[in-house]
Amino acid sequence: MPHNKGQADKRSLKKAQLKKGPPKQSHPRKGPPRQPPARKAPLAKTPPKKQTRPAKAPAAETQNLDPAKESKEAIKTAARLDHVLSKGQDTPAVAGGQPAPSAGAAANQALLKSVRHQYKHALEAIHRQAALTGDANAKAQEEMLKRLFSEFALANGASEATKAAQKASEIRELAKGMVEDCEKHDHREKKELKKLVAERGNDQDLLAGSSAQLMALPEFSKHAELIAACDAYATLLAQGQKNSADNEQALDRLLASLDKLPADLPENAMKLVASIKKAARDEKERVTKARQTVELAVSGKGPIKFAETSASGDSTTTKAQNEALRKMITEQTERSNVFAKLLDEVMASPQELEMITGRGSCGLFDSFMEGTVDTAHFGILPSEPVTVNDKKVGLTQSEILVHVLEERLYSRQRAKDDQQEFGKCTDYDHAHNKCLAPGSYQNLYRREQGVDSDTLQLTTGKTKDGHSGFQHLSSDGAISTTPIGGINSPDFKPDPARFE
Repeated sequence: MPHNKGQADKRSLKKAQLKKGPPKQSHPRKGPPRQPPARKAPLAKTPPKKQTRPAKAPAAETQNLDPAKESKEAIKTAARLDHVLSKGQDTPAVAGGQPAPSAGAAANQALLKSVRHQYKHALEAIHRQAALTGDANAKAQEEMLKRLFSEFALANGASEATKAAQKASEIRELAKGMVEDCEKHDHREKKELKKLVAERGNDQDLLAGSSAQLMALPEFSKHAELIAACDAYATLLAQGQKNSADNEQALDRLLASLDKLPADLPENAMKLVASIKKAARDEKERVTKARQTVELAVSGKGPIKFAETSASGDSTTTKAQNEALRKMITEQTERSNVFAKLLDEVMASPQELEMITGRGSCGLFDSFMEGTVDTAHFGILPSEPVTVNDKKVGLTQSEILVHVLEERLYSRQRAKDDQQEFGKCTDYDHAHNKCLAPGSYQNLYRREQGVDSDTLQLTTGKTKDGHSGFQHLSSDGAISTTPIGGINSPDFKPDPARFE
């Protein structure tokens, strides 16, 4: 019967399948075929894929950062001041772990010097962009730039002129774009400031070397009084005095000696005398103005006002802190062209700038919103830049004072600016970032102190032992961290030597 025959056919088919095994699956199973454990051959190890960008290994305290913050952390050097570039190692190591050839060993020293200059500026631009904008590509850019320089250094050291020229061209092209992107943070008014500071520096350099120039001409061999006056002023400049009462008096003596010279000097001698006299007169005018400005500033009769009490701090310390602040302002004006120019701009502002001092009046150094300053906090920083591996790095007490004054100046004058991101400093971020821009008073002041880098960040961080710290990041990648735990407690003892 058809029904029974169908059942018989099914039984036959089932037996055939049992002999042949289960039918093949309609879709392939993912992965390798399963094999008994005893017969499983060991898998050959395959080399890991080469990474196209360096893997991030943030420190313990940066594990849970948001992407923008993490990018800022990634650009920082591995540790702090003890990891500043070693002596002679201001360029990266070349491929293979060998140090880059020195300038003396390079086949083309002029090319090496030029490319190293471009490399350093580009590296500084990368660090700045990472700190100010949170650029996530900064680390990859840094690695690419270092690789190109290493390849260039090898080729240049091996006298492979064609390859060295090619790599030099690549570095210049890369550096050009990076520096141009960074310079958008610069602004016209600061370029003018750079020019003014440079002009005064040129006059001071001329006066510092005037004695040697005069002695080189026989016409001045009998004018000992003039030579002595030039030497006296050069000594003051060498001592770091630029706007003191001694400078003013020394310039008066120098100008008086110049006026006593005979009128029949040879033409070359007259030209030298004219240049020295012009520099001395211009400098005398600047010194006199700087001294008048600082006297008005510390008197409290101008835009800068010193509050007599502190609502948020210990008012019993306000008087002493006011005096400390006046002393710092006076000393910095006497020693710094940049500070004197900043104070002049502050005093020319129509808005008042109130300084409310007192122990514990702010969290750290000052409060932008409340106008407070705690000069006791300044003691955690050194008075002069720290030298590590023959390189000046770090943050000083006087730089913090420059930052406080400059930041408050911008918040009050609503500075006109040709860059939108810095226009009208209506809040803390605008004023704060403008202080950290290239060519700011703060960063020009660092250059004047002999520090060849800009301040990029002033923030909080962790010390090596995990305690709370104040952290300073500069454009050369150096990081200094100062412990600040309990800074407002009565028994806190500031120690400028405690930094990492």
